[in-house]
Amino acid sequence: FLFSRAGLYHEVKLFEGLVLAGSYHAVYNLAASAGRVGLMTVLVGAGAAFLYYLLGLKSNRERRGEIATERMQATYVERLTGDGAARGS
Repeated sequence: FLFSRAGLYHEVKLFEGLVLAGSYHAVYNLAASAGRVGLMTVLVGAGAAFLYYLLGLKSNRERRGEIATERMQATYVERLTGDGAARGS
């Protein structure tokens, strides 16, 4: 089979993000063409809040070591998990 399970999951998540971003952009353009500045402001604020929420989730997952450690240097992973500090003392 050409795709691994993890690779296919990654592709599905990328596609979900693409659909979500396209839909969000379409709603923003409709609001802009209708001159609804209040709705545009709400959309920008909600989009920024959602983006910061997602970045926070990723940061927490990196700290707990749930994101693949082979993508990061071992010393960085030790600093995040606290293993290096425990061995040094």
